[in-house]
Amino acid sequence: GAFLGDKNDPYVKFSYDKWSQQTNFIDGGGSDAHWDDLYYSTNVTKSNLETTPFNIEVWDANSGRSDTLIGQTSFLLSDYALEFDDDGDDTTINTNAGFKIKRNINDKNNKKVTGSIVIECMMKPSKEAIADLSTNIDVTDGVEKGILYITKIHGLNMIRDNDNNK
Repeated sequence: GAFLGDKNDPYVKFSYDKWSQQTNFIDGGGSDAHWDDLYYSTNVTKSNLETTPFNIEVWDANSGRSDTLIGQTSFLLSDYALEFDDDGDDTTINTNAGFKIKRNINDKNNKKVTGSIVIECMMKPSKEAIADLSTNIDVTDGVEKGILYITKIHGLNMIRDNDNNK
């Protein structure tokens, strides 16, 4: 557990392929923390969404000692960001709506749930995809290249496990 009266100062690191970002830490954010009005984006391709894991780590910022891992998760964005194309014969990147991804986070050994995280995202077609669509008469196959935007992150019931760092 945490030291008495010692609240988490959480921040989130996320990575996908060669792209990685991290939020600011929230001083005294505790076990429930919100990062609103985020504007992180990266290019994605349909094939990458199906094969490249999206990794999330939640950390507790500590001054004077190393930061503590609260929890982590990894998943494929294709589980959330793909839909069937117009003629139903293949999948395409869903660029029509935002979506929320809710995942449990686990300790570094993936043995214990240490909280959960909700990520609000949306997909837009890349400039290249828009150009392809405007020159292609058969748009039923949808978008193969897009841009992932992360707009909000909400951490829930995040309890750091001090065994995480042993």
